[in-house]
Amino acid sequence: MGRKPRTISAGALYHIVQRGNNRNYVYENITDKNCFLRLLVESKEVGSYRILYYVLMDNHYHLILESGEVPYWKGLQWLNTTYSKYFNKKYNRSGGIYEGRYSAWEIGDTRHYYQLLKYIAENPVKAGIVKKPCDYRWSAHPDIIASRNQIVDVTRTLSYFPGPSNKAKAEYVDLIEHERTIKSDYGLVPTKDEQKLKDALDFILSTFSFPDQVVESIQHGRKATTKVKAERDQFIVAAYQAGFSVKEIAEYLSLSYEGVRKIVAHFLDVCTI
Repeated sequence: MGRKPRTISAGALYHIVQRGNNRNYVYENITDKNCFLRLLVESKEVGSYRILYYVLMDNHYHLILESGEVPYWKGLQWLNTTYSKYFNKKYNRSGGIYEGRYSAWEIGDTRHYYQLLKYIAENPVKAGIVKKPCDYRWSAHPDIIASRNQIVDVTRTLSYFPGPSNKAKAEYVDLIEHERTIKSDYGLVPTKDEQKLKDALDFILSTFSFPDQVVESIQHGRKATTKVKAERDQFIVAAYQAGFSVKEIAEYLSLSYEGVRKIVAHFLDVCTI
């Protein structure tokens, strides 16, 4: 049986993750990374989408894109196929370089959007490559700081922040480069010292537009249908991105530690948890 086609809404925002097969490096050096980013720019026309954010790591990438009139998967398919041909030819190899089809989630609201911006920007920091997001060359963050629009639609990225463009940019920098902020409410989850664990995770769950019966099923740890499982996994990823541990999420959902760990590792390319 073939894969179910993705449901795509024009104008919606999507978080895309594509990993190298077996976690192998597929962007080995500066030349490979430059090639991929050049193709990423070209893919915008093929897929009729805007790129709002990205980070390119050695073995995976994250994108936030806004879909257009053409299904965005056409651009991503072209991007991954074209880069795979380049990579295989350069390194005299054959076969797929990616771990299956990319993962994609629709971003439901600005709270989730802000969380993802911070999570994506901090990828190279958490990997120990740099100390600050602004020090990593292969991401949207320095592009936005410098107002470079070749890859990222900077104006569109900042349009989700309050105020005129100069204030929006300052709010964005504050979100990415500071642990805490009092300038505005970015919708980031309060620290666990400020709010009980269950209430904090309830808060994350409430940011999704899930039907009441789905929320109830997730909260009570009932055996998940295929549809509920997909939404539950989306919540697990968001909770982990917000700073909650696998153990805390597993206890909240009445699931096993190993089950939650595998979900997080599958979607976020986390090697050790």
